[in-house]
Amino acid sequence: MAGVTLTKKSDSIQARNQAMLDRANTMQSFLNRVIFKMYQDAQRLRWASEGGSEGYPWEQLNSKYETWKKKKYQKYDGSGSKLMVATNALHQSAIENAAKIATNENITITVNSDVQNPETKKSVSNYAKYAAHARPIMKFSQDTIDTFRDAIQTYIATGKDKS
Repeated sequence: MAGVTLTKKSDSIQARNQAMLDRANTMQSFLNRVIFKMYQDAQRLRWASEGGSEGYPWEQLNSKYETWKKKKYQKYDGSGSKLMVATNALHQSAIENAAKIATNENITITVNSDVQNPETKKSVSNYAKYAAHARPIMKFSQDTIDTFRDAIQTYIATGKDKS
């Protein structure tokens, strides 16, 4: 009986799977470079459309509060007439000053709760919690979630940024 020699050749499937695992295990940079920018863009669009871009249009203010707000915040961006913008502190904390993405078992973006309202010197996080039921600022449409997911899947599968 003749001897049989087995030779292991480079397994492209195994190499591809290992490359995907490596990218998945070292995603922090990708998430902060690509997904965080996508999050910021979605938030800018949300504020410009008063929640409409995400499918959760913000409730209008009652007329008494609307009149007061226009007088009180007329010197700030939006002149007190934009929803969820008085001093611009909440807007900035949810977009520009939000914490970068932290990875553990979940992907987390944190609104910077240390931002203070320049008028009251109080944290904007209390107002954000109060107003969230009528004007959600962290609830995303399925389309936006799918866009985030597709970019992550493309990166893991190919190593390419889908931006």
